[in-house]
Amino acid sequence: MTFVTGRGYQAVRHDVRRWQDRGVRLPDFMLTMPETSATDAERADFDDLLAQIDRDSDVTVIDYALDAPKWLFLQHAVDSGRFVLHGTADRDIAEFVPRQSNDQREFGNRMAIYAATDGIWPLFYATIDRAKARRIVNMAADIAGGPDGSSLRAWYFAMDAVGLADSPWQSGAVYLLPATSFEPDECLEYGELTVTLRQSASAVPVLPAATLLVEPADFPFRDLVRGNDEERMHAAITADPDGFPWPDAVVSG
Repeated sequence: MTFVTGRGYQAVRHDVRRWQDRGVRLPDFMLTMPETSATDAERADFDDLLAQIDRDSDVTVIDYALDAPKWLFLQHAVDSGRFVLHGTADRDIAEFVPRQSNDQREFGNRMAIYAATDGIWPLFYATIDRAKARRIVNMAADIAGGPDGSSLRAWYFAMDAVGLADSPWQSGAVYLLPATSFEPDECLEYGELTVTLRQSASAVPVLPAATLLVEPADFPFRDLVRGNDEERMHAAITADPDGFPWPDAVVSG
């Protein structure tokens, strides 16, 4: 497992080692960092930004001039219970409408609008250049199974190795969508672990409440995206459609 450290969070090795001491193992390919709380001052600043959204009847482009990382603000917005998040390179979406998705799982393979309930996941979609990415494989999930009932937030990000080598990053936007019409993904059981994917879906059109403009540097896992060999990936999916994330296809990262 890869640990990420830096501003806003410290190593979570203690929690993972406590799990491992009890025989609970997480896959080595997962990315993780601890549950992070904003400071009181940061929360006040975040609440001010959300209040500005409430005061503006039109779609608002958030004027973000805070020192706190944008993912932390986005997580605060999700934690308020009012918003889910959609990341895209398109900065000019006035209305989201359901579209047919293509996914191995039933929840992700229907006519819907998909959004994240995690502050980091949508930054990947917002800053990845889909013209260079033939196939992306990714997730954000809460994984429960700790000896004391605890859970960890974990991520996985991969794309085809050829596209990854071509600097596939660009400017984008994360849209704050009203959470009212969205239903959460189901929980999945993997042995002793319970995995709750941090995504939700709406079957009806949605007007965005606000837009946060973002840059590749705002995505904290940009240097930890893995590269897959497309031939290996195709073979792995054919052999085991439920074998997400098909780590045997990884050739870089």
